[in-house]
Amino acid sequence: MKRIAVSLLLLVASTAMAQDQWDFIVAPRIFGITAGARYALSEPLRDEVETSLVGIVSAAYESSGYFRLADGSQFTVPEDGSDASIAAYNRFNGAWQLGIQQGLFPRSDTTDDLAVGFLLYRGQYDLPLGEGDDLFGTSGLPEASQGLVGSIIGGVALSRVLQDEITRVRSGVEAEAALEWGPSFLHNRVIGTSDFTRTTLWARGYLPLYSVEPTDGRNVFSLYLAGAGFVDWARGPEIPFLVTSTTGGRSYRSATGGSVRGFESRRFDATFKAIGNVEVRANLPAIVLPSIVPGITLYTDFGYYADSIDRSPNADENSGFIVSSGAGIFFDLFSVAEFVFYTNALWTGGDVEGETWVPFSIGFGFHF
Repeated sequence: MKRIAVSLLLLVASTAMAQDQWDFIVAPRIFGITAGARYALSEPLRDEVETSLVGIVSAAYESSGYFRLADGSQFTVPEDGSDASIAAYNRFNGAWQLGIQQGLFPRSDTTDDLAVGFLLYRGQYDLPLGEGDDLFGTSGLPEASQGLVGSIIGGVALSRVLQDEITRVRSGVEAEAALEWGPSFLHNRVIGTSDFTRTTLWARGYLPLYSVEPTDGRNVFSLYLAGAGFVDWARGPEIPFLVTSTTGGRSYRSATGGSVRGFESRRFDATFKAIGNVEVRANLPAIVLPSIVPGITLYTDFGYYADSIDRSPNADENSGFIVSSGAGIFFDLFSVAEFVFYTNALWTGGDVEGETWVPFSIGFGFHF
């Protein structure tokens, strides 16, 4: 009987795959991997919405930072020459997500829906890999030794972004509104403690500015404007560092440091974050192959953070505004990945060591 059940399951799966009801993705992380799958409950068709089940699993070694002293004040390298390495937050990260996605409005140019509603369960486990005497290990946070956070997230998303296969120019808009709920009874007291809600709104837009007619199927020169905005507000009696140091939605993004380029990732963590990014991207002539397109980008980022409670004894550290500008050289490789090499100028204060110019940093993928 068991063998028959397995055979039937394989038959259903193979039939669904033949009807393009399955959609798989495998994407690299810097030191890890993410795999996801979507299964449409009916064959996807243009001009019709679809209902689908979605799932993601991911695992990686991650490195960012924790920039608070034990009393909650912001950490910067003191003049006595202390090592900034104590702010490193290196960890093993495992994450998973499972839920349902319902199309709300269809698109006529593709089987993907113009707008969808979603309801997902999400979990994340972090195992710090420091020596225990770094800033995170001595923070007194419930997740200082290890942390497990679970939440339910629901919302709506709009996607109307197109990308030219030859010039690599993007156009259109996409946006998302999400409410995340991480109650204490959802395995949030098993390892560490958390109990929170947060609201996230974000939007991205792309506007073509100029393009030279491609030659022999290769980009010659193209230019477009890109912009993004994020607002994230968390509330609750036990808000974990995972929430204060990121913006939410279906995918986490570092905030406020990190989202404002040049400032350290996850620095200026807070319960409220607002971020704006503007950049111009110029795609240069394709090299070697039509699918390898280099380019130049110029950007300016803005960020504001504010804590709902005075976590730092220094009042002026509980909220603030940061700005950076910079330039980068990027390579679009086979429409699969982008590598961007930045130089960054910090206009409001400096990095954790007080430097106002960060001459070199790397982005794996466009910033947004």
